Amino acid sequence: MRRPGDRDDRGLNFGWAELLYVVGVPAARGEGLDPRNPAGPQAGGLHLRIHQAQVEGAATNQLSGESVDFFGRSSNARYGEANPVAVPSLVMQGSVDTLFDLTEAVGNFDHVRDRAPARLVAFCSGHVSCPDSYADADDRAFLDAAILDWFARYLKGQDTDTGPPVSRSGSTSRCRASPRPSLVMTAVFLFALVMVTSRVAAQLSRPAVRRRLDGVTGVVFIGFGVRLCSAATVQAELAGVLGASSRCVVPSALPADVCTFLLHNLDARCEQCR
Repeated sequence: MRRPGDRDDRGLNFGWAELLYVVGVPAARGEGLDPRNPAGPQAGGLHLRIHQAQVEGAATNQLSGESVDFFGRSSNARYGEANPVAVPSLVMQGSVDTLFDLTEAVGNFDHVRDRAPARLVAFCSGHVSCPDSYADADDRAFLDAAILDWFARYLKGQDTDTGPPVSRSGSTSRCRASPRPSLVMTAVFLFALVMVTSRVAAQLSRPAVRRRLDGVTGVVFIGFGVRLCSAATVQAELAGVLGASSRCVVPSALPADVCTFLLHNLDARCEQCR
């Protein structure tokens, strides 16, 4: 398994990233403040590092080392080095999934199997549809049986056969080409891409923004709007939103060339603005 931070691991899954970001920003704001939230109202929205990674990926299709480190703390490849998983693990992964692909499943499988029993089962499903030509061989029953056998062996301690370490739903097949993408997911991706692109284009077309292009050092997110900005512009924008009495500075954790903010997340109580 490649380690996060290797150059090949820094590319962005752009279609899914844009879709989930567009959906996630308002959800984090609205649902987080909902008093019905089990943990109570949660203010603040998404972490600023997520917004920074979004800017990096949209601009270069690569993530910086700082962003990789941030996300790596939630990954077995990084977190698991200091906190290795050593419990029997059954990993099930859709073979046509484009959000979480087989590479990630294999990485988790490899991480566990050196320390504990592990099994990897790949099947035709996931966040995309199987090709029209795919014949379902009662996959759901096969997967359910694999789960029950695994529980019987490692939770109940029964002498149960859990199958081979790696399986593709108990069958073998060949194909000359990858399956065509689902029409539904293609439509969803295009909708998200058009939505984000139109927001960016609308902001960049504004005269006040165009005049700033010569002194660009970063990007400011305002809701879904995007503004190119200099550090001085960031200071002015924040002062305008928070009031002239607020003293706001660019957090030192953010690179100077990626000054990323969600202004509606910042007020006089935020750590960034005192």
